[in-house]
Amino acid sequence: MAADTDLLLRSARDWNAWESYTEGELRKEGLWLVVEKGDTTASAASGSSASLVTITVPLRDTFAERDSRALGLIRALWEALKKEYSQANKTEIAFALLQQLLRRKLRLEDGQEKVTLSGMTAHVDKFASDLNRLDGLGYSVDADLQPLFLRRTLPKTSGFEALQASILGSVAANSKLTRDQVEAKI
Repeated sequence: MAADTDLLLRSARDWNAWESYTEGELRKEGLWLVVEKGDTTASAASGSSASLVTITVPLRDTFAERDSRALGLIRALWEALKKEYSQANKTEIAFALLQQLLRRKLRLEDGQEKVTLSGMTAHVDKFASDLNRLDGLGYSVDADLQPLFLRRTLPKTSGFEALQASILGSVAANSKLTRDQVEAKI
């Protein structure tokens, strides 16, 4: 595809222009019916009558190859849009990630009081991934707040009360709780 990325991005800001541009690119490549109808031969209702019209696309290659090219074109367009908008909307993305971090909870199965090591490791890894993504967007969570956020993800059940007490009890006088301390206790 020889799509002009600048034109694509300008067009992406206006849905109608983007839709028209994308359809034009697909038609130019002989791929529009693959997207629109999903087959090399398609039937469509003609006007108000119930008769069907058969559209035959001259084969330049196999359907599978055209399907693959159409998918490639759509992915290229999507990547260009994603790149443009993920950079332009860092604040919104960071805000959504922060909300996700605040909602993150260690989930236990019904009636379960204990968590497996693999379940806890996966939970801590997801938490660390959220922090890393925020950091990558330029919105780091202060190191002093990270252990408090992590501790907040633990369930408020009787089985976790001892763990919560152990975490808080591990902080020496006149010092701060660290993420490493919380992860070690977990």
